[in-house]
Amino acid sequence: MKVLLGAHVFFPGHSAGTEILTLELARGLRMRGHRIDIVAGEREEGVPERSTPWMTEDRFDDFPVHRLHYGVGKLRDPLSHHLNSPRRVSLVRHLVSRLKPDVVHFNHLFGFSAQVIPEIRGMGIPVVFTPTDYWVVCPKSILYRTYDKQICDGPGEDAVDCLFCLLPVPKWAGKLAWKMAASPLRNRIGPLASLHSLTKRSTFIAECVNAADKILPATNFLAGILVRHGVDANRLHIVPYGVDVGKLPERIPVPHRFSEENPLRLGFIGQISEIKGVHLLLEALTLLRNERDLVTLHIYGKQDQEDPYYRRLQKTAREIDHRVLFHGTFPHGNIGEILRSLHLLIVPSLWYESTPLVLCSALGAGIPVLVSRLGGMTEIVEEDVNGFSFPAGDAKELSATISHLLANPGMIQEVEKRLKIRNRSVSDYVRDVESEYLSLPRMRESNSP
Repeated sequence: MKVLLGAHVFFPGHSAGTEILTLELARGLRMRGHRIDIVAGEREEGVPERSTPWMTEDRFDDFPVHRLHYGVGKLRDPLSHHLNSPRRVSLVRHLVSRLKPDVVHFNHLFGFSAQVIPEIRGMGIPVVFTPTDYWVVCPKSILYRTYDKQICDGPGEDAVDCLFCLLPVPKWAGKLAWKMAASPLRNRIGPLASLHSLTKRSTFIAECVNAADKILPATNFLAGILVRHGVDANRLHIVPYGVDVGKLPERIPVPHRFSEENPLRLGFIGQISEIKGVHLLLEALTLLRNERDLVTLHIYGKQDQEDPYYRRLQKTAREIDHRVLFHGTFPHGNIGEILRSLHLLIVPSLWYESTPLVLCSALGAGIPVLVSRLGGMTEIVEEDVNGFSFPAGDAKELSATISHLLANPGMIQEVEKRLKIRNRSVSDYVRDVESEYLSLPRMRESNSP
């Protein structure tokens, strides 16, 4: 079978969750005898948006990678490209026509536009879509209102709230902009053009996504969000992610009593950004006061000295003293070793997430977790069975939970005993995705005697 996998960005320049998922799926399908090509977007910051996009080809891990380059300079209405970007879609159509894949599987649509699904489907080629975040519903993909720092249920009857996220303005200005967006003035004023695109975005994208043969979210929570915003429930099939954690050393034992010599080893692994809630960890440690010396916090993620948020974290960490350690990134193959050096992995995200792979990896390594009480995370984290939770964004409650665990190490020991190691591997995930491919009508026809 020839498969074309699509992602909004890809290695080596990008290595977050969707990129890792795409690479592992590609490797797994190759091991099962399939031929894999990858198409990925490539944002060109210094190129004007009006410039003609172009394709290049290189190889990564011996996979042909077709990169769709497009300019994002002087971009007046970025949201219009969420709906349809004809020149980019034309390049993808040409690629599909040349490769003649048996199935096209997108893990993200940003950069391609939603229209790419019905266009390829119109060529008679099956299309599968795995939403790895909330981009179908939310222009920023995270269902989190940046203007008041609250989680969001998605666009309502109008898109004014979305406008406030993209361009913070007073309520009266938002309502005025809403009226003006229907006038020809929108073509002269970028934010008005974006608002006009917002009015159509949710419905239009849902219609495009519904052109896919199958939609494969990893959690029931994400599936529910999609259905509430117009995605066809009959096309949804839940396929949970799988992870490989590599060689697992012995776990660091939980002492009967935490001390400066035997502290509670907490860890964070992932993107160091505000939406991931890393600052909550430092605030929680600050609130511990006299118990602070009984904890070490190990933070793994890209260290960007140019990022104001990262510099703010470093400043707070210096005030906490030597109990906070920034380790930078590590090869993905070492994740099992890193996790086994912790007593507890913390995922303090402020947004719903969509079952982060690092959370699956921790449970696969037999390490208890402490997560924000949100969305897809609590779908796989059972209180006092494989982990703990706290109200999202509440540093005081997070600090109180850590304090309670410090005073009761037996709680962590008991969870370790109860915790059933999550044995769902990448191979399991690949096998299930392959089964979804083979059950497509065209595949059944081509494989029949």
